[in-house]
Amino acid sequence: MDINRTAINTRCSALEISGSAAAALHPECRGAVAGIYRRCFNLLYPDERLVTVFTARTRLLPGGVRTDLPAEADCRRIGLATGQLAYSAGGNLHIPGAKYVCRLAGAAHRDLRRRGRDLAVEQRQAAGRALAGALISQLPAAASHKASDWVAFLAARGEPPFADPSYGRYFYRHFYDLLLAVKALDDKRATAALQAFAGRGPGLTPAADDMICGLAAWLGLCAASALTTRLFFRILADYCAGPARRQTTESSVFYLACAVRLEFADPVWELLPALIDGDEAVLMAKVRGILAFGASSGADFCLGMLSAALCFSY
Repeated sequence: MDINRTAINTRCSALEISGSAAAALHPECRGAVAGIYRRCFNLLYPDERLVTVFTARTRLLPGGVRTDLPAEADCRRIGLATGQLAYSAGGNLHIPGAKYVCRLAGAAHRDLRRRGRDLAVEQRQAAGRALAGALISQLPAAASHKASDWVAFLAARGEPPFADPSYGRYFYRHFYDLLLAVKALDDKRATAALQAFAGRGPGLTPAADDMICGLAAWLGLCAASALTTRLFFRILADYCAGPARRQTTESSVFYLACAVRLEFADPVWELLPALIDGDEAVLMAKVRGILAFGASSGADFCLGMLSAALCFSY
């Protein structure tokens, strides 16, 4: 495919389509271009359903369509514009305003939802220590905010660093309150802390929401039927159905709802076996795969996972 600025008549083929994207791409649904980035672009459908069309090298994400667009293709240079109509017909995705056609027929359909596991306390502790070892040395450099003090606090169980000039004085305090309230099975306090924390920070998916998704991933992976897990997912589902639509971005509402369904990208699900097996090289590769999500989302996601691992494994 010609990827120059003049190549507006763009045609490509889908390689993989996630289950949540397939539902949105039904021929009766109409969406609109909602965001255009170098390696992907977003389509927004009714009920906050999001479809993200990626280049070939990107791992499939919830709501994702991985195409054969070459890695060097710049999606900002193929004639797309926010608000353009998108629809499916004849086995293809059409964006007429950009003369864009993506062949959907023949692509592999994949359900990224999985069933979590219930690890014994000793297994969760070992997995938490392994995750901490893999992340603590990487997160401060990778995170979009200065997380080193927070990570050190979580590891040492000292005084939490509640002042953060980047995201506001109470950014970490609200997250810490959420962790403690869920652990104490305090429904009312956990709901208040979640609503106070969610939506904070910059980005298409705010840092706080990425951390909440990381928290959900750890609880879903390691303690699927624990009382704390059930409480957390119930208040997160309630948040997605109500306050989230007023408080955070449309993209973030979608990914938080995916977290409720335990719909995560492959590197997240591949992390737990690596933690249990104790293969450091494999573990570091999986961590790097998660850190690669977005500009800063992967680092914030990992920070949320690490926080949960250190809070709920003891």
